[in-house]
Amino acid sequence: MCKIKEVLFLKEVNGVDEWFEDGSQETNVKYIGEIKNGVPNGTGTNTWPSGDKYEGNFKDGKYNGQGTYTWSDGRKYEGEFKDGERNGHGTFTSFEGDNYVGEFKDEKFWNGTTYEIDGNIFGNWVNGKLIKQ
Repeated sequence: MCKIKEVLFLKEVNGVDEWFEDGSQETNVKYIGEIKNGVPNGTGTNTWPSGDKYEGNFKDGKYNGQGTYTWSDGRKYEGEFKDGERNGHGTFTSFEGDNYVGEFKDEKFWNGTTYEIDGNIFGNWVNGKLIKQ
């Protein structure tokens, strides 16, 4: 059973990211949401000191399921996450307003379509390779 936890902080210790109940939002990733066994598990939000933000589902401390990652420069990804990475179907929007809609594999565009800001198709991605229109 998940428990609502007010705040956790993600810190790097000896090159490994670990969750703690204390920390500083000026230097650490701040998490608010459900936890289980001391890590995010369920629905929650990560906020970085840079202004980046992830809102969505977590499993065992990693992004898993549906979520939205918004970068401080205006880029945005809405879609599926598996084991902390963009894997599955989703939409990525650049800070200029162009977007990609389709499948992601290992954080990369895989099978989908890239659209210019005016809605015109720029190209299609097939197995990770761009085929321009």
